[in-house]
Amino acid sequence: MIKAPVWNDIETLWHEMDKAFTGLRFTPPVAGLVDQAFGSYPSIRLHEGPDALYVEAMVPGVDPETLELSVVRRTLTLAGEKRPLHTDAEPKVFHRKERSEGRFERRFTLPMEVDTDKVGAEYADGMLRVTLPKLGQDTPKPISIRTA
Repeated sequence: MIKAPVWNDIETLWHEMDKAFTGLRFTPPVAGLVDQAFGSYPSIRLHEGPDALYVEAMVPGVDPETLELSVVRRTLTLAGEKRPLHTDAEPKVFHRKERSEGRFERRFTLPMEVDTDKVGAEYADGMLRVTLPKLGQDTPKPISIRTA
């Protein structure tokens, strides 16, 4: 389905309004036009290799000590905190503030179960890379049938 140019303008306006309301989530007026993850923090990339799932999360400026990562069944949770760059008193007047601060949490469902005992993560240059090894491949197991 091709979107008419007017819908692009409406979608852009909707995103700007969403940002203006500090991340409050509303249902867009025309379902299917807006990606559900748009504006979610941190933005991620999830891809699959032969033996594992890989998640890359962009978390620039986040102290890795504040990051919390957990996997329960097929749900991956990433939480942390974006702290102010300056530790002196919080300014009383902002002329522009485009950087969000505070606690964040992002949960999403993985496409398959993973081996939670072997999950690994590393953080470098503002990028969190998580390796989620797949559970043993589903291979048919022969089952003997008893006769009466």
